[in-house]
Amino acid sequence: MEKYQFILSTLFRSAQQETFRGYDPYDGLHVQNSWGRFLLSSSLSRLLLIHLNKRLIFNIRPLLGVHKGVNPKGVALFLSGLIRQNHLEEATALAETLINMNTRKARHTAWGYYFPWQSRAFFLPADTPNIVTTCFVASALLDLHEAKPDGKLLEVVKDAIEFIINELNRYEDESGICFSYSPLDDSVIYNASAFGLELIARFQHITGHNDDKRGQLLEKGVRFLKAAQNPDGSWFYGKQLRQHFIDHYHTAYILESLENIRRYTNDRFGLDEVISEGLDFYLTHLFTNDHAPKFYKNSLYPIESHCCGAAIKALCLLSAHYGASLLEQAVRVAQWAIDHLYDSRRGFFYYQKRKFWTNKIKYLRWSQSWMYVGLSYLIDYAGKN
Repeated sequence: MEKYQFILSTLFRSAQQETFRGYDPYDGLHVQNSWGRFLLSSSLSRLLLIHLNKRLIFNIRPLLGVHKGVNPKGVALFLSGLIRQNHLEEATALAETLINMNTRKARHTAWGYYFPWQSRAFFLPADTPNIVTTCFVASALLDLHEAKPDGKLLEVVKDAIEFIINELNRYEDESGICFSYSPLDDSVIYNASAFGLELIARFQHITGHNDDKRGQLLEKGVRFLKAAQNPDGSWFYGKQLRQHFIDHYHTAYILESLENIRRYTNDRFGLDEVISEGLDFYLTHLFTNDHAPKFYKNSLYPIESHCCGAAIKALCLLSAHYGASLLEQAVRVAQWAIDHLYDSRRGFFYYQKRKFWTNKIKYLRWSQSWMYVGLSYLIDYAGKN
């Protein structure tokens, strides 16, 4: 574990020196010059610009005037990692920074990305609040509260939950409900809604305040996720046909959220079998024999450090209930990532490895923060066993 500690120290020191500013795979629309803005005229050109920046192995952002920014989700992951290592003084200062980064585009407390973002289904302007970023920040604040109780943190999280309940759209059918990604779309994305449900369950568990409205939404949302599980134990990314793909880190997200909901509610919703079936699919179809995380069920590449970090974190958390072998798997994933994606000379993790080349661009939120929190969980859980 000493090796992991050294890597963690290196990652955090680097992020701190850069004041947590960095590039992001999806920041291609964050252009600051006139000819770059000319490329933002349509959804198609926006998608092309994002994917051009995302897929090239050399960084053209400076040419487009794309500046580094501070991503609240990345900062939240560093915060959670700090708390796992019991660095509470640094964590407290970082939490205050995060609280002050909340978007002014919501009535309640919420967070979004500093860059505009175009998906295949919708466009979000910069700083649009979304459920994923909000939940990662709120969860990190609850991590800190549990390590160092602070009523102010609970009030911030409570208001973030009000954003989820009152400002997001909801899809509803006979099986239950699903929260939208942002107030500007009607998407049905399973992992995104799972984050919101997990946050509600955790808040009620910590405070002991079982609000009827929150409880009803939690029950309906969990029921929807259970119904969305495929017969083989997997989940698609979303409900629409074009979202019927199964990838690594979104699967890890759902399993982790459901496991946390199971714990926080004493399995009131009967999730044990659901998680077991999902975990069996995950281990069978989304890892190679040498423990590399496959990106898709039927496709190995690209192998991303993001997937490695998300896998390590999820496996550690799931190991407490589903067996120590998962912790051993987390160790193997961590070693694979260090062997194949870590630049020991420059002290950071590469973005992704493809069959014939490796993309070595440094992404703070997408790669460094995920490996930081993953290794933090690994050290913590290994120390308890």
